[in-house]
Amino acid sequence: MEQGRCRCGERPVVAAAVLHRGEEPPVDGPGGAGNIFFGRCSLRCLFCQNHGISQTRRGRAVTPDELASIALDLQARGASTLGLVTPTHVTPAVAEALRHARARGLTLPVVHNGSAVDTPAALAELEGLVDVYLPDLKWSGAAEAERYSGAGWYPEVARTAIRAMADQVGPLALDDRGVARRGLLVRHLVLPDDAARSADGLAWLADAVGPCALSLLRQYLPLHRAAADPRLGRPLRDHEYDEVVELARWLGFDPIYVQERESTEIGVPDWDDPEVFDWRG
Repeated sequence: MEQGRCRCGERPVVAAAVLHRGEEPPVDGPGGAGNIFFGRCSLRCLFCQNHGISQTRRGRAVTPDELASIALDLQARGASTLGLVTPTHVTPAVAEALRHARARGLTLPVVHNGSAVDTPAALAELEGLVDVYLPDLKWSGAAEAERYSGAGWYPEVARTAIRAMADQVGPLALDDRGVARRGLLVRHLVLPDDAARSADGLAWLADAVGPCALSLLRQYLPLHRAAADPRLGRPLRDHEYDEVVELARWLGFDPIYVQERESTEIGVPDWDDPEVFDWRG
């Protein structure tokens, strides 16, 4: 079979399936997010924290039924949500796996944790199977999207996808434990020198979707190939992040999830660790 840019066939490649305790509070919940990290990606982000799986051939190809078993195992381990991390390029298999898992007893809220590069057709295939969409809003400028992710088409595609996600699941709704049950929570990574054009992106989001739930990520570091870049080759400065937080508040986003400066200490995940991302200490 011919492979596309993600270099993935019909079967999804699973790089890790772990209890993740570093997501937003309503995604983590008391038991952590049961995250399935899919290998390969349609983007080539210069600074990707997960480049060890997104831009390599690492991981194991599984059938939809095997993927359903992985999801049910995470539920049995006490996860509060089921997180599908970067699943867009294997949407048909993911949809089939979710149908299998639901038939076999999956009750966790399903969180689609991706880069907002989903087509309307792909999102339609997930309707009724995904409860919470957690998309990145990465780039507002086509030039930056092309330079840093190899995807000049990103702004238009992401905006279409996020609008469709909002229409499908509505605003973020939590249960009595504070766990996300349904809705949209948009992520935005604040970058040095305003490379993401945060004001443009947030203004668009407030106008097109409304003052939805927003997560502002502070964790940027010049990882992977970013260290040599003249614009992105340094850590984010406090005032750069604080200015975006203030703008988000002024635009009326609610709730807004923020990160502390310590989030930059996470660094590159160790994909040889079977419990990668479990930071209980």
